[in-house]
Order: sequence, then C-alpha cells, then structure tokens
Amino acid sequence: MKKYFICLANSYKYGGRCLAGIEITIDNNKYSVVRNEDGTPKWIRPVSASEHKELSTTETQNINILDIIEVEEMGVCPEFAHSENIHYSSIKRSSKITKSTGAIDNLCNEVRSNIFFNKGKAVPTNVFQNGTYSLLLIKPESPAIYCDSNDKYRGKFTYNNNEYDLPITDPLYIDILKYDDSSVPLCGKQETGDLYFTISLGEELEGWHYKLIAGIVDMRIAWTDGCALK
Repeated sequence: MKKYFICLANSYKYGGRCLAGIEITIDNNKYSVVRNEDGTPKWIRPVSASEHKELSTTETQNINILDIIEVEEMGVCPEFAHSENIHYSSIKRSSKITKSTGAIDNLCNEVRSNIFFNKGKAVPTNVFQNGTYSLLLIKPESPAIYCDSNDKYRGKFTYNNNEYDLPITDPLYIDILKYDDSSVPLCGKQETGDLYFTISLGEELEGWHYKLIAGIVDMRIAWTDGCALK
C-alpha cells in the first residue's frame, strides 16, 4: 500500500539511519494530516530486517527534514512503544512541504503532558514495553543548544513546565552547527518558536530507552516551499 509522510527525523542509528515522519494524504498538491483517534498525528517509521532495524545511508542520503516521502508499505510491525514501525518495499522522496509556523504547529503534539511517560531522560524497559508511542514533534519553550564536554551537541528546553536536556542525533543539523557561518548564532538560548524538535525513544541500552532529539526544524534557516496544508 502506497503511503506518504512528512519526514521529521533522519537521524543516526547503528551506522545507518532512523527515518520517521507524520502520515499525510495528498490531493491536488494539498496535504492533510492523518490523525489517531485521540487527535494526535499518526507517525510512520520504516524499518529494515537488520538487527537494529536501521535504514541504509544509501536509501536516506537524499532525504531531508520536511520532505514528503512516498513509501510502499508491506505491513505494520509494532514493537511495544515503537508502535509506528512498518515494513516497506520501496521508499523515495516525493516533494517538500511549505515551511511556515502554521504548517509546523499543525504537526505538533498537543495531548501529551510529558515526554514518553515520565519527566526524565530515559524510561526503563518495563515502561517501554507497556508504551504506545515513541515519536512526537514539539515546540519547545526557551530551547538552548550547546556542545558538552564530550563534543556532543545537546538541547535544553522546557515542555509543559518540565525541563529536559537531551542529545541531538540529527546529522544534518549537527553539520549546520559545526560549520555555522550565519548572522544569527544557532548555539545558545533561542526564542520559543525558532526551533521545533522531533523527540524519539531509542532502542534498549543497558535496561533503558533514552529520549533523543532526532530531528530539528529551524525556522530561521531558508527553505524552498512545496506542498501546502489544506
């Protein structure tokens, strides 16, 4: 079955990539967001048959955040909180959505009171096994990006009055940070609305599933417009 989704994560994963986004329908170059019964956007995460389910960099190297992706779905394959997983036979870039505050706000989650079942940086395996979702897009309050003592980029932010400090695994945005020559500094504290974060729940590591900033939409970076919201 052919499906479409807006790419909101193309992040590092075990030598490959984790690709994910929000499902849409398209009609006359206009798209509509597919939603779950609770009103939250419906996510899709194509996975491979490899041990860690990562996609190859060859398949994903030309896919960017906010691209519209066409995928031939072969069936769903949920695994506990990773309920968004699907098997696929082909995947390709189709077009891109219009980058506007209204369009991105429409993709954000307005239902969850916290990020993945608790206020911490990770959830234990037993919580993951009882979870129902592992992806969401948020508009973080007062986000701040910084480089830690291990030369790894992280994001601090507030969401529903809870403070978070999570690692960034978006390779394209990391490259932008490394070679930033813009007039507006990308590191440091930013205004609410400048950045949107895709938050993902990773695979098990020593009994824990860590929360990751898997994709970043920066409203200050120039973008080529594409499909518009209905």
